[in-house]
Amino acid sequence: MNEQVDPGGGSGRRWLTMIAAVAGLAALALLFVAAQQEPTRPAAASSPAMPPATDKIDSTATKTAEPTVLTVMVPAAPTVMAHDGSDSPVIDDGNLGRVTKSSYYQLEYPEETADQMRTTDPVMDMFFSRTGTLTALQRERYNELHIVPWNPVVEHDCSVPSSEELPPGARSCKPVAERQFDHPYSLLTTRQLREMGNDPAAILMLAKRPEEVPLDREQRLAEYARASAIADKPGELLQFAYWAMVHRPGKEAALRSKRTRYVLERVTQQMGDERSQPEARRAEFEEALELHGMNAKQELEAADIESERLLDQMNQTRLEVLGLPITLIEREQNHDQ
Repeated sequence: MNEQVDPGGGSGRRWLTMIAAVAGLAALALLFVAAQQEPTRPAAASSPAMPPATDKIDSTATKTAEPTVLTVMVPAAPTVMAHDGSDSPVIDDGNLGRVTKSSYYQLEYPEETADQMRTTDPVMDMFFSRTGTLTALQRERYNELHIVPWNPVVEHDCSVPSSEELPPGARSCKPVAERQFDHPYSLLTTRQLREMGNDPAAILMLAKRPEEVPLDREQRLAEYARASAIADKPGELLQFAYWAMVHRPGKEAALRSKRTRYVLERVTQQMGDERSQPEARRAEFEEALELHGMNAKQELEAADIESERLLDQMNQTRLEVLGLPITLIEREQNHDQ
């Protein structure tokens, strides 16, 4: 049987091949043109599209700056014993009355002194040793309350040999503060300080030089009160109240110390120092009075009058020096205490 062949079949196939080749060349041309153009990409969902650049600035346009927000993990505030004795979560709002032992004593101490330091009242340590740690807000608050700014111990140098004979295994460690001197005035001579007149820091520096400026206890207290009044800062006066509690032999000395601390903490509380605890000091004073058979009611009334008189004297001092009264703060307005 003879096979029938379409006389136009070969020619048709050749035409289809040519058409396919032309289509392929056209597609390549389109791809080449597209490659020469800048691709348009959709803006990311988290980044809004920027407006087109222009050389002209529209002065009427409202300009806003979005803050940079950092997401950090904040641990839950631990429940610890606060300075006032209450069992409550630690809140870092700068309030020095809420400083706790666990938050304050974070520095590594020599092993033989660590336990002793951790049993020390943080507020007392703020005044005399400054071996603890304050947060940035607490440090700012400390400087608001004090004439001499915060200067903490940052390390202990135990390489210095001791001039005293120590028990076996013990070391002599020298505290190293953040700044070499607590205040620039520390470098001034007594004469230079006296020439500065009513500068509160100079008054305070002089009151701290008993070897050059002999003052009895009452005179030293008067200078602390004068400096605190002019500066309108109660911190150093509260420090004197803590210093007054150094135990001295004899009934009269002990009662005078408790009375002085109660009077001063009553004043410093009214001046806004949240570390003051006049109620606790009043209770201690009253207990001591009753223990020694004194008339507690009469003595407490006299102490209250003394605190009001001191406050009036401090107010008058600031009026005479600066023409301004001291700032009194109601307790309930004082850092939410």
